[in-house]
Amino acid sequence: MKKMLLICGALLAFSAATALAQTTTPGLELNWNQCLGTGAVSLKTSLCTTTANYTLVASYVTSHAVPVFGADEMFINFILPGGTSGPSWWGTTCTGRGTPFAANFVGPTDGICADFWQGNGTGGVAATNVNYGGLHMLDLDIAAAVPAGQEVALDAGIEYFISNITLKGVGAPASANCPGCLTPACITFAKYLEEQPGQADNVITNAGQQGTIFWQSAAALCVAATPTHNTSWGSVKALYR
Repeated sequence: MKKMLLICGALLAFSAATALAQTTTPGLELNWNQCLGTGAVSLKTSLCTTTANYTLVASYVTSHAVPVFGADEMFINFILPGGTSGPSWWGTTCTGRGTPFAANFVGPTDGICADFWQGNGTGGVAATNVNYGGLHMLDLDIAAAVPAGQEVALDAGIEYFISNITLKGVGAPASANCPGCLTPACITFAKYLEEQPGQADNVITNAGQQGTIFWQSAAALCVAATPTHNTSWGSVKALYR
């Protein structure tokens, strides 16, 4: 009897985790701190006095089954004031910080969304700064792949984790020499490429329940922007071919 109760408990826990990973709106999701689930956080504010990092989490819900998922590429657009140069805090000139962004593909264990990488994802991140109609657009390009033989099948209607994107803090007094942390930004998950070996990329651009989030103010200016380049994709695909 006790063994049966343990088995039932394990099945219930699995069912609960699966239910959390399901959502109703196919498309691209972006959130602070965790996958979308039921605890979506669309606005992050900071006094910019800490060296702690901030985490964006990208996920998506596919409208179709993907029989052999092997790699992907995603584009995140940050819209800020400042033309081509943009605020220093979003660049590489802050003393002691270097590149402001990093990405990892270690999925969550809280059951909010499913992790198709299962510890096998390898990839990287690149950033391009451009003048976009008098505004500054930081175009973040993140790509990853699994080794050959580690491809997985994805189901429709499930929220899948894609990547954690780390925005590195600077803190005080360094932030005084690296202005821009307090500048509001509109951040949009603009495009996602699904890759199946031997097939053309499946391009997804539609937002799900939350495809846009904000830094410092929910009134940050948002404009329709498109990714400008595919810098890392070729080299990432080579990881598993």
